Amino acid sequence: MTDVEDLVEAVVDIEDIVEEIADPDDLIEDFVANPLMILFAFTAALAGLFLLCLFVLTLILLVLAFGPVEVLVLLMILSFVVFAGSVGAFLYVRTDIPSDVYHKINNALEQADDSPETEGAMTETEAIEELKNQYAAGNLDDYELEQALDDALTSENPADIVERYTETDREMERE
Repeated sequence: MTDVEDLVEAVVDIEDIVEEIADPDDLIEDFVANPLMILFAFTAALAGLFLLCLFVLTLILLVLAFGPVEVLVLLMILSFVVFAGSVGAFLYVRTDIPSDVYHKINNALEQADDSPETEGAMTETEAIEELKNQYAAGNLDDYELEQALDDALTSENPADIVERYTETDREMERE
């Protein structure tokens, strides 16, 4: 079951996706990564805008007391259902990782080296994937993830970085 915080995060994510119209490269990158999420975000945004317009028009007609108010109320209810359904579908298909963090992780993966520094050691790519999993599980916050990504890219042994941030989380859980 979702709570109010998830709904607020979803609305913020929808807003971020709609704002990506100004930057088509990010929009295309997100569309390739998760096309349903983009589709539902735009559907929710359009339904919300339509709902707002219908609500204002209905209020104006009620004040002026003329016109087919029933039809507008029906359209407003239908628009609300589409809006709520789109937000629900967006919540269902979105990932556990916010889009700005997702971009940070992708940038780190692009910079990562796939060859291990020593035999049997973790590659930078593997370390970044593990840090992403730790973040998605809620074991790292935004600041810790950013620090860990920077450390993993600059370290001679990325496995030590993953272990250090995993140990930090275990110590915090014990307290």
